[in-house]
Amino acid sequence: MGFLPSPTDKPLDEQEIEKEYLRVPRFALRVLGYWPHDKLLSLRVLPFTILSLTILALGVAAEVSFSYTHVNNLPLALDALCPALTKGVTIVKFIMLLLTRSEVAKMLNDIKQKWIKDKSPESSYENLRATRVAMVAAMILICFSNTASTGYSLRPLGTMVRQYYTGKEIVRAMPFKSASNRYPFDEYADPIYAFTYIFISSTGTICCFGLAGMDGIFVAICLHISAEFRILKRNFDQLTQDQQTGLSMCSVLGFFIFANFFFFNQSRMRERFNIRKRKMKNSTRN
Repeated sequence: MGFLPSPTDKPLDEQEIEKEYLRVPRFALRVLGYWPHDKLLSLRVLPFTILSLTILALGVAAEVSFSYTHVNNLPLALDALCPALTKGVTIVKFIMLLLTRSEVAKMLNDIKQKWIKDKSPESSYENLRATRVAMVAAMILICFSNTASTGYSLRPLGTMVRQYYTGKEIVRAMPFKSASNRYPFDEYADPIYAFTYIFISSTGTICCFGLAGMDGIFVAICLHISAEFRILKRNFDQLTQDQQTGLSMCSVLGFFIFANFFFFNQSRMRERFNIRKRKMKNSTRN
């Protein structure tokens, strides 16, 4: 079986479906503690849920504050505001996923159980195709977003390395613009600078994994619903074709019966006519 399935492939069993279903979104959200099927109030999930949301919220607050304090310098303000808005949208999605956690888990489970119970090759092909396409979409999102976040994180390091080798004064900077006067400490002093740098960089990583996970779930649900409609359409077309074939057979059979009835009655009528004709001749002779 290749990456994209074929209609002639063997249907997957339950374990293979469990492995294939929502592979990338499950990984991305499980790392952050937001996978709907995990028990929220557990020591393995709840700390990561709170930590990821707190880090992201602090990062957004610092970047929005920086943008507000540099509102007169539009390019600098937008450099801080654009990542902050993306992270703010991620926070909203996190909160909505927490509020609708049980409903999302039930919906995802219903789609998976429908796939498991329907053993037909057409259903297996359509659902596996939807799963693979959703996985590619989630992989593209997580790879490109992490590439952008890594670029933000490495940009200050590259600048400081260039300053060091050119003999210039090294000016420390953060991956994402943040208001330095909002921290209760000097974030550019050793060794706090390294921890602050890692903290600010992690906000971008959390945002990338969160968007890939939640948008991946949305894309997967849409593709599986589309697959179900294609399966229904194929079944309806087959039913319509069977009905048309049945109607054609009934028409042929009806015409055959009518033809036989007509010719049979016609022969009987001809026999009766000949009998009467002979009787009339006999009566005339007498």
